[in-house]
Amino acid sequence: MDITLRAVIVEDVATEAELAVRELQKAGIHLETRIVQNEASLRAALNSFNPDIVLSDFTLPQFDGMRALGIVRELSADIPFIFVSGTIGEERAIEALKRGASDYVLKSNLKRLPQAVRQAVERRRLEYERRQAESLREASENKLRSIVNAIKEWIWEADADGVINFSSGYAETLLGLGGKDVLATNVLDYIHPDDRPSFLNALQLWTAD
Repeated sequence: MDITLRAVIVEDVATEAELAVRELQKAGIHLETRIVQNEASLRAALNSFNPDIVLSDFTLPQFDGMRALGIVRELSADIPFIFVSGTIGEERAIEALKRGASDYVLKSNLKRLPQAVRQAVERRRLEYERRQAESLREASENKLRSIVNAIKEWIWEADADGVINFSSGYAETLLGLGGKDVLATNVLDYIHPDDRPSFLNALQLWTAD
């Protein structure tokens, strides 16, 4: 499937950048590019261009690939960053991955670049969707918690052994205890001994399938 991406390319040799772009185009990855060679132009591109990915050489006359990676992680922590270099060794490659690089591709093996780009972009998409789902879940839980705490009844949830794992804020009014104070205690502790048999019978009915 063809895709179009905005890419910042950290490279001081124009023909090297062209080779990378051409390899991606052959694989259906079309780029709108900004080519930068130093820290100032990289920062400007990140702020104004809003790239989908950064491709970077490892060694440049005026710049350093690791420094470029640090700047990208500082300003745009989730943007995929791929080293495209002919000079990166195994130890440096491992260090780059530890510092947040998405991948590295040797210039002598540019045929692997399209796969690396697609995988990095896909990981970013999945991570964004995960964060969105988590945010929606938290918002939903907070809304439900607000509704539950506004009800003037003690609402609780317990496991099969009666150990409370959720308690509404009304516990403070009813029991003189904060909602968190009753967590991990047994619900039977708050029921009069004479009422426990009928409570347990009702509970058995509620939980029966």
